Amino acid sequence: ELKWDELMGKDIRLCIVEASSGGSGRAIEAGDVVRVDYTGYKIGPDGRPVEELTDIEITTILNSEAFVDMKDTLVTVGEGLVEPALEMGIRFMKEGLSGLIYSHSKFGFGISGLLTKTGSSGFAVSPKTCLMYRVHIREVINSNGLTDSLHFLIEKEKKTLGNFYFSHQNYEKALRIYTAAADMIIELKLHEGDDKGTSPEGAKQLIIDCLNNVSLSQIRLGQYKEAKDTCGKVIQNWDKDNMKALCRAAHASILDGSFVEAEASIKAALSVHAEDKDALKMQQLYRKRKRQYIETERKLYSKMASAFVEKDNKDMSCSDLPSNGYSTGGTGAEYAVSSKSIVYSTLLGGMLFIIVSFGYLCYHRYTPLFHNQEF
Repeated sequence: ELKWDELMGKDIRLCIVEASSGGSGRAIEAGDVVRVDYTGYKIGPDGRPVEELTDIEITTILNSEAFVDMKDTLVTVGEGLVEPALEMGIRFMKEGLSGLIYSHSKFGFGISGLLTKTGSSGFAVSPKTCLMYRVHIREVINSNGLTDSLHFLIEKEKKTLGNFYFSHQNYEKALRIYTAAADMIIELKLHEGDDKGTSPEGAKQLIIDCLNNVSLSQIRLGQYKEAKDTCGKVIQNWDKDNMKALCRAAHASILDGSFVEAEASIKAALSVHAEDKDALKMQQLYRKRKRQYIETERKLYSKMASAFVEKDNKDMSCSDLPSNGYSTGGTGAEYAVSSKSIVYSTLLGGMLFIIVSFGYLCYHRYTPLFHNQEF
């Protein structure tokens, strides 16, 4: 019979199932880096205590389709980048041990669940679903003994973890993980190559990859200004000809209506690689959105001009006059004034229409955004 220890009441439980002869049995402390295998399974809706599951039911769960399967990955205890139940379960294990971790949904994916991979609908893990992890602790590494080369591997694993959440459409968590990885590499100056075991170019490329993934996550979240800033960092600090950064800068600019910036980014990308598929795709999107913008502006100006004419005619018309133009009891002078008012109203409305139309045409002729109609 399995024995479940309580780590967070009955919501997070740990069951040690096997001790490996190869491990030292070293305890895990906050800040330690753990080399671990873990696989996640769905149990079912909240409500049923884990101790009520029979051995046969647990075996069935562990033989079911996993929603995550990480082998020989690195987890830094205390960073909070994996689910809370998984991190706490690892924290209370030791090197060489294998165990099962039970998680109530609120310490897993909660009421949001885990969406299926991009392009599909539905959930990989439904909301309010309890989880079970099968975990094996390969190695425990004290944070004080980390070399630059090991730091590089840790940040590389973070990128892999970020990819997992991104692929499951959890862009907020992916963004946080990618950002943490890029910031740590820069902070440790791994791209400067102080440790012979670390390739400066490899570290630099990892920074670029993480920042490009940051910008893509920001675009998916509708954070277009932030995405442009992130792309700018890549282009200005790391690789001025980076195609992903240039194309994503263009994409973010198109989506937030910054067409001048979009045009500049697309031109820069095409100057680097004239046949790049992503750059050409952005060019097509730019042209489409530009046409839509011009048509919207045209309709807006036309509507404004019509409204001016209608309002002016209404305000200055003599509605109290009969059809012959003379008011009851009025004088010829009053009729003359009323007639002039109608003429002035018509002239003023026409002038307003001409001014607004001329302004619209000048705007679209001389603004840098629409000056180059062949782009």
